[in-house]
Amino acid sequence: MSLQREDSGVTELEQRVTAQNDILELEPTQPPPEGTVTEMMDTSDILEAMTVSRPQLDKQDSDESSGGAIKDSPPPPDPEKLTTVSAVPGFAETILPKRIQGKTLPDVFIQHRRSFKRVGRDKFQNMMTRTYEKPVPQPEGNLAFTLQSTFHNVSLILQGFLSGLTTAHAVFVCNFADMDLLIKGYRWMALPAHVVFYGCFVLGAITAFDRLASASHGWSDLLNSFRIKNGGLPLLLWLIGTGASALTIRFDEALAPSEYDRQSQLPSDALIWWRILSTLRAACAVFCWLLMAMQPDANYLRDRIHTFDLKEDQRPTDD
Repeated sequence: MSLQREDSGVTELEQRVTAQNDILELEPTQPPPEGTVTEMMDTSDILEAMTVSRPQLDKQDSDESSGGAIKDSPPPPDPEKLTTVSAVPGFAETILPKRIQGKTLPDVFIQHRRSFKRVGRDKFQNMMTRTYEKPVPQPEGNLAFTLQSTFHNVSLILQGFLSGLTTAHAVFVCNFADMDLLIKGYRWMALPAHVVFYGCFVLGAITAFDRLASASHGWSDLLNSFRIKNGGLPLLLWLIGTGASALTIRFDEALAPSEYDRQSQLPSDALIWWRILSTLRAACAVFCWLLMAMQPDANYLRDRIHTFDLKEDQRPTDD
């Protein structure tokens, strides 16, 4: 009966070890330096660790029949021959002795789909060091940085609103507006519309200055700042749109109820110039919106505030 137990136990253990060896298909690596233990646990070592010799089984049967406890246990295998443990759940608990399960191993194995890749301890430690590095302090708590970021986000919303509203206003002025319609209905909202347009253009021009990557090293740097990526062209368009919006005050003020009642009629060329300036204002707003959409995160002033908030050893150096 003891021999049958031994044979069935060894056969089951060999099947489990064979299955684990099929899973552990490690990629070949370079030979390690002397003094480093890199041999995998052999099948014979596992059998030696877990199988019990025939005299010990006989002794165990005799002890169990007599009611005694097992006093002798099989000696564990040499711990120096073990360098890694399979990542299969339950492998270490069922195959390896408890003295070896908690052993610190010199190499790390990363599990792939059908194999394990060896990673050296030094490389793994460097990777963990980079992962747990102390992050660079961010100036989100700085009041200037917070205000600048908030103003930048609000201006982006206003620019999109302005581009659509000025386009609709230009279409109305050029196609549907005549003197009778303007006098009967539009004159009550002429000044409020002018104030909204002018205020949005002023905020857009200020934002364009914030996005301008300026340099003061000569005319060449000044001309380079007017490239699209440096923010010079959007700034020029915002200034033109602001000027066009300011010039429309002549017609909007003359169309207001308090002013229109004092005069019999508007200037003859006022409507023509109002249409031209409204179209120019709408074109500048649309082009500025498109240029801003290409680089929505570009904010030179915010980057400068971020640089000043950092320590001197963390500031980027200009090449």
